[in-house]
Amino acid sequence: MSAPEHRLPAKLHELLDIAIADIDALDRDLYVPDYGNWLNWSPKEEICYVCLAGGVMIGRLEFPRDIDVWSPHDYMEEEHACKLDAIDSLRTGAIETAVESIHGERWRAEKPEIVARVETLHRDHQDIFPGTIDFQNDTRERRSSNFESWESWDTHSRPYYQRMRDALREADL
Repeated sequence: MSAPEHRLPAKLHELLDIAIADIDALDRDLYVPDYGNWLNWSPKEEICYVCLAGGVMIGRLEFPRDIDVWSPHDYMEEEHACKLDAIDSLRTGAIETAVESIHGERWRAEKPEIVARVETLHRDHQDIFPGTIDFQNDTRERRSSNFESWESWDTHSRPYYQRMRDALREADL
């Protein structure tokens, strides 16, 4: 199976904007947002669990809901899969990994302007982009990036990702 021919943007804030919109557009009787599943079809419940990137796969890329996807690299061209990886990295605030997914492994050496923007994000938005995360003692908004229901998406995660999107837009990333 390959994804229909739709282009995804290369700007992280635009990717995140699409991901938020695509999750919000899902039928709440057929889908459940769940940070731990790209696409996970549950025939018993007749529900599809989707993460941020999975929402884009269902929405923008028009994947069927009755499949299981654990890695987008198995289902589409590399350019699209890397952009979905970037969305997945943003879920935890891993901005460097998201930038690498879009710009390649050598972005630090080859794109000093992007390095400066990422450093600014770390400095100005530590609550969203903390840099290295100590997962044992992490007290930032984990409840916001980890969603497992429509309630947690509506209450915590959507506002968190909207703030993240706005910070990325401000940094022109």
